[in-house]
Amino acid sequence: MGILFFGYVLYSFFVFAKAERIRKTKGKEAWQSYVRPKVQRFCRRSFYWLGMKPEIRHTERLPRTGAYLLIANHQSFFDVNVVLGFLSPKAFLMAKREFQTLPFFGTAVNQVGYFIDRKDPKQAINALRKAIEHLKEGVPFALFPEGTRSTDGEMNPFQKNSLKLAYIAKVPIVPVVIEGTQYVMPKGSFFAVKAQVTVEILEPVHPHDYPDEERLNHWLFTTMQAKKKEMENEKSIH
Repeated sequence: MGILFFGYVLYSFFVFAKAERIRKTKGKEAWQSYVRPKVQRFCRRSFYWLGMKPEIRHTERLPRTGAYLLIANHQSFFDVNVVLGFLSPKAFLMAKREFQTLPFFGTAVNQVGYFIDRKDPKQAINALRKAIEHLKEGVPFALFPEGTRSTDGEMNPFQKNSLKLAYIAKVPIVPVVIEGTQYVMPKGSFFAVKAQVTVEILEPVHPHDYPDEERLNHWLFTTMQAKKKEMENEKSIH
């Protein structure tokens, strides 16, 4: 399994190098048409290689057309694979600047998203502007509003202003609750193991149905947290 994964990672560098050439010579549309199916295939295979397939509930709640902001709780690197492999393969995403230097991961994110440095306000604003541009162009965007992976599987409070994108771009928010990826690859581990992963897509909400971001933030957090507890209890019963 390790040899197979390592071989695929080496192959990915050739894929990403070609993707960069396409981006520079043929433009954004050709670049994304080339790289997106390959990213989705890798994200799915990362689960299949471990002998598992996440259970995805209520896929009918995902908008079929137009832009939306997908938000999910964050427990593991495999959360990104869930989003791009099984939920929203065309979505762009945002990652912390610290991950940019990580082998493979940093290169991969450059193909499907942006890095944000919260310590550099100017850089952070530029990253947010790019995200808004994608949403206004009708392209979904995904983020993890906790800002970092949980160390114990419990949800952390959402970062302030993490939902502002939806208000500015005037797009619905699709909340997603992921349970089980913390056992596949916990924070601090570079080894993956087989585990039961369940994903539930909640009903989309529109930010302008709430008077301000603070109340929307609180409602989404408590709703997602309650659903996660429900999914944990369901797993323990079985």
